[in-house]
Amino acid sequence: MSIKHIVTVERLASALGSLFADMRDLDGEFPLDVRLQVIPESEQWELHFGDSSYDTDHHGVWADGVWADGELDGETLLQDLASDLIEQIEDALSDY
Repeated sequence: MSIKHIVTVERLASALGSLFADMRDLDGEFPLDVRLQVIPESEQWELHFGDSSYDTDHHGVWADGVWADGELDGETLLQDLASDLIEQIEDALSDY
């Protein structure tokens, strides 16, 4: 099942790039765990990061990935991570 009507690789890569830039500016810790949450019923998505034990909303379908320090400047790497997260969501939705 495609989720392109909810989130695209380009939009997610842009959000990831902004998140990582903010974390770098704040001297955030890397590698950084990132999670994509998609709620198909409401066609919403949210990006989560850091310790997953703080995730209190368990609705929808989730995907996870890791961003290592020093990878911030690679647009291709951002798109690869975004593509991987979306692929995980699409795979999970086949069982949803």
